Amino acid sequence: MQERLGHSSIQIIMDLYIHITDKRKEETVAQFAKNIGSIIYGTDESKLILQSHCYFRYMIRTLKELKNYLPKPSKRTLPKVLMVDEFRSHASIVDKMSFICADGETGKLIDILPTRKLSRLTHYFSRCANPEAVEYLVTDMNAAYFQLTKRVLPNAKVVIDCFHIIKHLNQAFNDFRVQEMKRLHQLGQRREAEKVKKNWRFLLKNRQKINHYDYKTWRSFRAPKYPLLTEAMMIDRLLAFSTPLKDAYTFFHELTEAFRDKESDLFFTLYYLSN
Repeated sequence: MQERLGHSSIQIIMDLYIHITDKRKEETVAQFAKNIGSIIYGTDESKLILQSHCYFRYMIRTLKELKNYLPKPSKRTLPKVLMVDEFRSHASIVDKMSFICADGETGKLIDILPTRKLSRLTHYFSRCANPEAVEYLVTDMNAAYFQLTKRVLPNAKVVIDCFHIIKHLNQAFNDFRVQEMKRLHQLGQRREAEKVKKNWRFLLKNRQKINHYDYKTWRSFRAPKYPLLTEAMMIDRLLAFSTPLKDAYTFFHELTEAFRDKESDLFFTLYYLSN
């Protein structure tokens, strides 16, 4: 038949001359559902199914036709304030981190994507109905998200959320504290270094919440060798072990307080002084 009709393959003949009735389509779909289970569980019937080339030709053509009846996904609408972040996920082999975005004004979840890769995000947002409507992109300090404003969100201004700014400030001060602890160890001041290590949380505490009135004993400064101390006095003793640590402590808290009080001029003045 193939040679008589002059076609290069039997597949062309089947596509052109074989037609499937509606009843046969229904039977094909039902049989497909049944046989998937047979193939998964490895029954003897599945071996016969895999040998039937014609059956799979019918099945594939039927499924392609059914695709036209499926509802087409509508384009997603983006909000004025778009919050984006990532979280660790083991549900996808594409990326260890999944991507999440939400409405910054209502808190309503918009979507969750299996990867945070820039190429996939660019493709996703370019297919949305109104990427130009996003005025603010609230994110952390992930540089990849900054590229979204250049590629697909042309009118959006990048806003770094408060949590990540404070997190990075805390991390920078903690790194410096560890350096000073190592320096004290090298100078032979091991006890002082251990006290700074054990009480690191007090050095990060908001100065406005430090207790100046209640006297008590502290593990690192026990009585009777040391008198009863307030929390503020105990922190002062820690800072007395290292002048560089004391200076960094003062600068760190002035910077964070300016940020919390929304004193932008003071914050950036202190920031540029540090550089």
